[in-house]
Amino acid sequence: MKNLLLIILTFLTISKTYSQEGYYEYSDLGCYESFEIKPDSFVYQLRCGLMFNIVTGTVQNVNDTLILNSDIQPSFSLQETFDSSLKNDTIVVVFKHVDFLFFYGLRVVKNEQYYDLDLQDRSVIRMEHDSIENSISFYLSTNLFSRREKLFFMLYRTNLKIELNWQLKDINRFEIDVNALPGIVDYHFFTNKRAVIEKRNLIILDDEGKPEKTNYSVKTRKRIKMSKKKKVKKYRYRT
Repeated sequence: MKNLLLIILTFLTISKTYSQEGYYEYSDLGCYESFEIKPDSFVYQLRCGLMFNIVTGTVQNVNDTLILNSDIQPSFSLQETFDSSLKNDTIVVVFKHVDFLFFYGLRVVKNEQYYDLDLQDRSVIRMEHDSIENSISFYLSTNLFSRREKLFFMLYRTNLKIELNWQLKDINRFEIDVNALPGIVDYHFFTNKRAVIEKRNLIILDDEGKPEKTNYSVKTRKRIKMSKKKKVKKYRYRT
């Protein structure tokens, strides 16, 4: 009887583990994403306009939670210092080894809303280029932001973003170097990213362990627009 019970429990455990394997996909407004989950690896694909990337990585199963790590990990350096020559309300953000300026940007985030700064707007931002160091410096006034807004460095066409703690009084210079990254254009990094399978849907969890949400397209009589509210992003199992 004990042996039979052990066999049943073992079978249920194996079945539960292997039931997480499969092909999961999500699409909306011409963009398509998919995950192929294998016993110890995964393949992620994204097609959206000119963007196309295929990401491979490893999978670990920990207490029914999938832990995803891409083969390529984000590699960068961020030096935060204080420059006494700057005015009290000024910060400077330095991009080092910038070969394609339009791949980089600064994003202001407040709750779930955000906007990207126009780095070409000389009425607001002063720019200096150092050809010897191959770097570009952007000087910004902190009066552009409210205290509850966060500032991020963005590597466009990837999901890499680096928070710049502009509110700290003892830091006003941020020097970012992403030269260690491979020559990639489109890539989605996964670093200990957690996911769960619920009712045959793959759901990515955010840093707080909550299901990730996304805006979605809404059809009206005149046009298609993006929703103001967000819903849980579910990658549906494909048979």
